[in-house]
Amino acid sequence: SYISLLVEYINLVRQFGAHVHVFCVAGNHDYYSTTLVRCAIQGWFQHASDVSVEQDLSPRQHVLYGKSLLTFMHGDDGPTRNYPSIIAAEKPAMWGKSKWRFIFTGHFHTERELPNFGDITVYRMPSLAGSDDYHARKGYRSRKAIIGYVVSKTRGVIATEIAPVI
Repeated sequence: SYISLLVEYINLVRQFGAHVHVFCVAGNHDYYSTTLVRCAIQGWFQHASDVSVEQDLSPRQHVLYGKSLLTFMHGDDGPTRNYPSIIAAEKPAMWGKSKWRFIFTGHFHTERELPNFGDITVYRMPSLAGSDDYHARKGYRSRKAIIGYVVSKTRGVIATEIAPVI
């Protein structure tokens, strides 16, 4: 059902006429299954010229989109305050070409914009997964949802769209 949901979402975004670049970032509970998801999506859209699937297996994946450096990472490796220096060291050329930097994480499964670090905005995305026994016992609750960020090539993140899962 997860692959079907991804295919449906990718096809929804394709309707806007934009090229869709898919990033599959491994989390702390699905390191190996993320590779299978990447392969399934690559196979599903292998003949679609408007969909590409990032083949990078690193824990942080980056793209320069217009004037924005977008970084996708799970968010379970180290304190959030260290992310900017790690990314600047890993991708100095992209960092230097960008005017805005955005980091998208998901580890804690709650929707939230974290404190800005200069011109860097960190977004924490919600999860489609429900609470398991561990999270319920700890009191970690959040609504299940999928969120999309609208990124302008010249102005960075300009809007978000969230769809709760009922």
